[in-house]
Amino acid sequence: MKRVLALLCSLTVLCAALLVGVPTAQAAVDGTVRVWLESMNEYGTIQSVSITLDGSYSIPTAPEVSLSTRGTYYIENVDGTLMISGTGINGQVPVGTKFTVKQHKNDDGSIGTISLYNNRYGNRSYRGDMLFEIYNGSLRLINYVYIEDYLYGVLAGELSNTFPLETLKAQAIIARSYVYNRMLTNEPNYEIGDTSSDQVYKGYNSANTNIIRAVDETAGILLQYGSKYVNAYFGASNGGQVELPGNAWSSSSSEGCYVMKDDPYDVRNPSSRSVTYTFTTDPDSLDTSFYVLIQDKVYQELGYYPNIAGIQDVWLSDPVETDERSRGISRNYQTMNMTVTVRESGWSSSDDSNVYDPFAPSDSDSGSVETVEVGGVTVRGGTVRAALGLRSACFEWELQDGNFVFYVTGYGHGVGLSQYGADAMAESGADYQTILTHYYTGVTVEVFNG
Repeated sequence: MKRVLALLCSLTVLCAALLVGVPTAQAAVDGTVRVWLESMNEYGTIQSVSITLDGSYSIPTAPEVSLSTRGTYYIENVDGTLMISGTGINGQVPVGTKFTVKQHKNDDGSIGTISLYNNRYGNRSYRGDMLFEIYNGSLRLINYVYIEDYLYGVLAGELSNTFPLETLKAQAIIARSYVYNRMLTNEPNYEIGDTSSDQVYKGYNSANTNIIRAVDETAGILLQYGSKYVNAYFGASNGGQVELPGNAWSSSSSEGCYVMKDDPYDVRNPSSRSVTYTFTTDPDSLDTSFYVLIQDKVYQELGYYPNIAGIQDVWLSDPVETDERSRGISRNYQTMNMTVTVRESGWSSSDDSNVYDPFAPSDSDSGSVETVEVGGVTVRGGTVRAALGLRSACFEWELQDGNFVFYVTGYGHGVGLSQYGADAMAESGADYQTILTHYYTGVTVEVFNG
């Protein structure tokens, strides 16, 4: 006999649309934000770094170390003590477990940069102060930088200098609002990282004249909803639909300015396109993460982990509405169905270890199975996206010649501003306020007065 399971898997992807009240962030009082250069750990933690100064700097905790305005220095963790060597320094000088290279104005009133090789982003220059410290046995860098200088690096990381000015202005305002809310968290060491886990930050480049202009012309402006500043989410492409946070991440209140609706501007952009992914349905070659995902859902119904013998059919059911403010049906919240053939057991006890092996053969030589219908099993689209490495959870799929074929639109979570859509809007003549009110319903732009 054969045991066949009809798995109903609802797809979603989601997170809290936090709207933070107006209390003043302590860091905002002096206008600086602490940015952990997490990107330096691209290939693992580091023990040393070389920096080049262009301007006036000092080490307040080591006044005996004189830094040249054009000097190059090597900083290394040696047995738990930071050592500095380089231009004008005789040998290696110990500077403790942490120290700051502090920026000063040059004689002409300008400010300089600290340049280094970033293991993710390549050669980069940073304004502000740079803290070097030993943390968990390795070297950690934290950039203390004025918010507006920080935004120069965010726009360079999240967009580029070639985007339309109004798109860059919209990005500057939501990036400023996002980091402002992070500065309210009172974290002891830093407020934000420099990777896509927060906002990509690539330091300062004076050649990015459009970016600098966009930040300067929106200086101090935040996105506000009612009496609260918006924790403004954004992504590369929504695939044609602005998504609710509650459909995009695992827990959320989906409140405020986020409304699900079609986005004609995103799909109008030539960069917004559909991508096809193909995965085998052969259980012996099935992607391991997806195999385990299916297996977990079967376990919820059977009470034991089976071996997957085969997948016979797949289809999408009608999607469901998930929020009263939805304008249409969420593409990220669908019912995914599959017919799965399973063997009796996935437990291998031949060595008496009672260790579960998802690819172990059944204890039953006959592999006899029977057929049963199972309903109501759900899994979020973000889980499927993560398991298979899809660029978005906005997809359709089918079974084709023994393979799963996923047709994926969008790039990212789809919540808030679509950078592809904002680009298309600006190209058609929209200003930054029109762009922002399209993606965040009921918002205003206000100059921070904290």
